[in-house]
Amino acid sequence: MNINIVTVKNNVDKVNLRGDFVKIIIDPGHGGKDPGGGNNEYWKEKDMNLKISLYQYERFKDLGINVEMTRKRDIYLSQEERTKKVRGSGAEICISNHINSAYNKSAQGVEIIHSIYTDGTLAGLIMEELKVMGAKGRRVFSKTHPNMPGKDYYYMNRLTGNVETVIVEYGFASNREDSKRILDNWQQYAEAVVAGVCEYINYPYNKDINYTKIIGKSEVTLRKMQDWARNNKATEKFIGAAEKYIKYGEITGIRADILYSQSGKETNFGRYTGVVTEDMNNFAGIKVKNPTGDQSKDHERFLTVDDGVRGHFNHMCAYVGIEPVGKVHDRYFVVKSLSWAGKVKYVKQLGGKWAPDPRYGISIIEDYLTKLLNTTVEYNDYKVLYENCKKENAVLKESIRELRNKLEKIATIAEV
Repeated sequence: MNINIVTVKNNVDKVNLRGDFVKIIIDPGHGGKDPGGGNNEYWKEKDMNLKISLYQYERFKDLGINVEMTRKRDIYLSQEERTKKVRGSGAEICISNHINSAYNKSAQGVEIIHSIYTDGTLAGLIMEELKVMGAKGRRVFSKTHPNMPGKDYYYMNRLTGNVETVIVEYGFASNREDSKRILDNWQQYAEAVVAGVCEYINYPYNKDINYTKIIGKSEVTLRKMQDWARNNKATEKFIGAAEKYIKYGEITGIRADILYSQSGKETNFGRYTGVVTEDMNNFAGIKVKNPTGDQSKDHERFLTVDDGVRGHFNHMCAYVGIEPVGKVHDRYFVVKSLSWAGKVKYVKQLGGKWAPDPRYGISIIEDYLTKLLNTTVEYNDYKVLYENCKKENAVLKESIRELRNKLEKIATIAEV
């Protein structure tokens, strides 16, 4: 975004902001013949803006929030067309996504611009969420137009009517560090904005899903993992592998319950309904060093179950920055060479990295880990069992005594 543009008076009544009724409109800045100013060797600003916006659009829909966009494809919108869409949308909030640029190559960090007629609460919440996800914060601010007293400087703030518009500049395309951060983490940054908006409108947002750390102690026992697997009609091999997951979770410090959940997703609970087969002992869909496609030959083969589970943990070690255990497979080194290697902290960050689907990590949590954590294990109460056995034993002894008495009477009669 070139910062030589303008803003509209925002007058949102926050008292009436209730999550169930709020509508949001997302504005991917620029488009079509206007590439934007935040371009570099990795992207055109208009394209990165659209990627971020489409992700947010789907996430808001997933959460059940009413949402639309000013554009869903690479088209040009004039200032008038863009702001008219926002004003006519019926939305209370507009998120306008941009990438910054500056002549000073050292300039870096996120900037969020709000209207002079708002207190900046929404912008501040979004900034805090972005910083949690590793973004470098620069400033949250508003600006008055020098030639229009009482008017916002930036047109997305000035010309969008009563819609509370915040302009999110995710970093500087002109700065190498910012460019790498955006390139590696744009999905996490997009999600952070969703989290900030949800907090602002007091809408239910499961932060556990978005901030579930990969490193840590398993929150379930071996018995619970195996019961969960059985409940999902897992194969005996998959159920047995749970012991190995507990073993390598304790060795590496990576949560065994998370990786076992991921394996449930990757292998369909050991049924291997994709191109990877059971005899390959590949529990996580790990590919070979130089795959040419997505066939069986493109995936790693491990000799034993232990090797396969260890390979799963070693692969994750490359993601989170932990030393691997024993000999590593070739694909490990490919991951280690990537710019984001060792920087993945949360399960949701696996999206777009372990697998192309940006919601891959969220699916692991929502569809697998949450159900594993909620699995009920029926433990035997041995004290109760003992007491019951004592009672049954007493009844049996009494029955035996009565039988003996009867036998003695029968013997007496027989002698007569």
